[in-house]
Amino acid sequence: MMSETTYNANLNFPPVEISSFIPTETPGNVAVCLSGGGSRAMVAGMGQLLALETVLNNGASLLSQTKMLVSVSGSSWVAVPFTFLPSSTTDEAFLNGPYTAPGSLTPNSLLTLTNGCVAAGITDGFKLTDLAVEAFVLYKLGAPANMLWNILIGATFLYPYGLLQSTAFLPTTYFTYDQATEAAIKSDNSSNQLATESPNMVAQVTGQTRPYYVCMMGMTVPHDVSLVPVQATPFFTGIVGSPGVTDVNGRLVGGGGVTSFGFSSAPTSLSGNSVSLTQTRQWTLGDIAGTSGAAFAHLLTDFVADFAARPPQFAAALSSNRDKILDRVTRLGLDVERAVSVIENAVLAAISGDLATHQANFDFDPDAIVPSYQYWSPAHSTANETVNPSFFDDGGSLDNTGVASALSYSEIQNVIAFIDSETPLIKDSNSVIVVDQMIPPLFGYQPYDAKQGYVPFTQPLVKAENASYANNQVFASEQFQVLLNGLWEASGSGSYLNSPIFKQSLTTQKNSWFGVAGNANVTVLWVYLENTLSWSRQLQPDVSSIESELVSPPTNFPHYNTMDTELTVTEIQLLANLAAWTVVNNAATFQSLYA
Repeated sequence: MMSETTYNANLNFPPVEISSFIPTETPGNVAVCLSGGGSRAMVAGMGQLLALETVLNNGASLLSQTKMLVSVSGSSWVAVPFTFLPSSTTDEAFLNGPYTAPGSLTPNSLLTLTNGCVAAGITDGFKLTDLAVEAFVLYKLGAPANMLWNILIGATFLYPYGLLQSTAFLPTTYFTYDQATEAAIKSDNSSNQLATESPNMVAQVTGQTRPYYVCMMGMTVPHDVSLVPVQATPFFTGIVGSPGVTDVNGRLVGGGGVTSFGFSSAPTSLSGNSVSLTQTRQWTLGDIAGTSGAAFAHLLTDFVADFAARPPQFAAALSSNRDKILDRVTRLGLDVERAVSVIENAVLAAISGDLATHQANFDFDPDAIVPSYQYWSPAHSTANETVNPSFFDDGGSLDNTGVASALSYSEIQNVIAFIDSETPLIKDSNSVIVVDQMIPPLFGYQPYDAKQGYVPFTQPLVKAENASYANNQVFASEQFQVLLNGLWEASGSGSYLNSPIFKQSLTTQKNSWFGVAGNANVTVLWVYLENTLSWSRQLQPDVSSIESELVSPPTNFPHYNTMDTELTVTEIQLLANLAAWTVVNNAATFQSLYA
């Protein structure tokens, strides 16, 4: 176990401005928000990023002129490695490029991904049952319970690009923006290991080809059903709003952040914008990529409990994943022989039905698998106070769109909101237009209810879980129906001839929970995931027949179930192509934001 070390870092207080970190001007000051939704959102985000690199504006890609990129939950699985992608892998290879028109797809092209494509990690061994038995082996090899999910995500999406370095499960590399920010960190920490570590840095920062990046996650607080929004950026990590609630240590949360490597620590000295802190390890890319999509971490314990009740299924899952697990163990530099022994003993125990005696089970509280970190507020903490860890959770469990977080930066004038939803755009029997549950709260409405439609949060809760979204309103309620009508009409009013894309002029409402200032005029381009006839009619007949099979249950293309974490290459290829085509086919609409 690593010993506790003292480091020096900087504090950032609201209002946070992108220009204070990256002074480069961008046309339109556009934020691109990739929504959550597991592997479905990851694959759609891959296609959307490829399209934004494909479409040009005044000779440069739209992505290179984007001010901010926000990811939530599953979309962070593509956004984190993309933002920090080393030069050894090209953007084109990572995003399964180049962009291909739907009419050029062939049955053979649907069977392969480019070498280096990020989606390769979800084609085998990424079902939740597979991840559960892999987590079991890693735990028996010594992985801390609260790091299991982040290790799995890091090994899947970061390791292939050299973005996951660790020793005995503890990460050994922090992340930062560029050589200038690295030099500042090293200068402040000349007497500790940061002086010699080589951090992960944002890719291709010359010319700002990567936007300012925000990875969203949530932190639980006592006595409140809602999470509080945590932003992780290459510069700082923290809570920029002022939610007015206290953490597990009894102190108010919010009011800024600390240099990202220094998150999850305890302050020993605070002075102005400087802090000395103690921590056992730095905050890493594996932490943000895993925690942003940590809703699945809760489910692993459910599978393990099910295995305990059905030992034969446990034995089968271990056996079928043996090679995959051992390959992962090798990659992580762990003891392969010991891993073989763990698997074999567990299989024998499962066959005999004596899991407890052979310790072929998780021997910790199931809640311990949820990521936890030491949080303290730069505005409300003092030196040398006890900092007990807080549980962190999936950012999508708070705001799955990322829009509210993007608007915490007053420089943002235009937002592209990719809503990669599991929910199809439909009208119910009462002619109510149904959209994803995370859109209504942005306008002060509870998620859609089949009996009552959309109920304002000013009225009693339709469902108790709706309280989790009660602090999300950033737009006027009267604009919600305008959005519903706009998306429905854009789709062809139920014909689904065209992509549901709607550009809406809105004025922000003050939101202290997220740190959004009121009375700012913004334009939001809502891009709703939907199967579109204009796309599918371009497919060659043999490809069209494949797509038609996927449209039917249980696949429900393109609205794959969020719990279906493992996708086939064909499912990936078609979803990514639809998502990319939606942007390319409507290039003028997207270009109009970059004026």
